Amino acid sequence: MATNSPDRQGGFWPSWDGNKLFTVLLGILLVYGIVFLWTKTRESMYETNHIGIADREPSTISVSATETATAVPDIATVDIGYTVIADTASKAQTDNSSQMNALILAIKALGVDAKDIKTSTFDVSPQYDYSSSGPARITGYQAIQNITVRIRDSAKVTPVLDKARELSATNVSSLRFEVDDTTSVEAEARKKAIAKAYDQALSIADAMGGRLGPVVSYSEYAGAASPVPYIYDMKAESGMGGAAPVVAPGENETSMTVNINFVIE
Repeated sequence: MATNSPDRQGGFWPSWDGNKLFTVLLGILLVYGIVFLWTKTRESMYETNHIGIADREPSTISVSATETATAVPDIATVDIGYTVIADTASKAQTDNSSQMNALILAIKALGVDAKDIKTSTFDVSPQYDYSSSGPARITGYQAIQNITVRIRDSAKVTPVLDKARELSATNVSSLRFEVDDTTSVEAEARKKAIAKAYDQALSIADAMGGRLGPVVSYSEYAGAASPVPYIYDMKAESGMGGAAPVVAPGENETSMTVNINFVIE
């Protein structure tokens, strides 16, 4: 009489001989499951042990550096105008406007575009005599009108100033030279300042026995261009005649200051 062997085909875990691939994959899955549960348990224990403890901030150093770059100005700006005193406000204004209109036409004739001529001052006010013991007395009226002229061709600066002298302008001031587009000169100053700051940071890190890490923060400040030297004939300013004024645009100096925070490792 034959003995019946137990049926093992219906169990959860298949026999090795019956399905080797399934057995291996199931074993791998169980191992990954155990590793995953162990990892999550470890993370949970770490978080529990560090409740109320802030993350440690990295050590940092801050350095600042300032450098400059120069460029030859390509634009000149000057204020030109008249101050007229007359018995009545109407006459003071009329006389002033007549002289100013002639000046503007002459400047345009030199090749200065109308959009580069702008009225910067216009004022008509009474003039008082305070010398007597009684109430102040109006002695006349003063009209002041100035225009700001933007000259984009340096060769026209002297002719414009000479024309103001010829037409007896009483107010000539604030001659200044500018760089129309400061992008490139600021970029040069920035590059030099960053290199200087980086050298400082490396030196500090080395002195501290550490290693310079990545940048944490960066900020910069572009300084205004320095005053430009020029030669100016004072006779032109006073309307006294004389030789044409001589100007020298020189160079504009632009500064850039950078502030950089580095990690020290």
